[in-house]
Amino acid sequence: MAKTAVINVRTEPDIKAQAEALYKSMGVSLSDAINMFLYKSIDYRGLPFDLVREISNGVTLFHNGLVIEVGGLLQI
Repeated sequence: MAKTAVINVRTEPDIKAQAEALYKSMGVSLSDAINMFLYKSIDYRGLPFDLVREISNGVTLFHNGLVIEVGGLLQI
């Protein structure tokens, strides 16, 4: 059996719950989704989405038409 490493991530409880529900509806655990992100990051040799700093006080992430505003509140 392959060895595993533990990663502790801090996030807001509501964000975790929303992500778990989203991935559960897709038949994927949150742990599996995080692993997919890590594998894709290695494939891309960086973040698997564009990271763009805006002139405003936040950061905007663009991925497959999804816009995520980071800076204060996280909006999905």
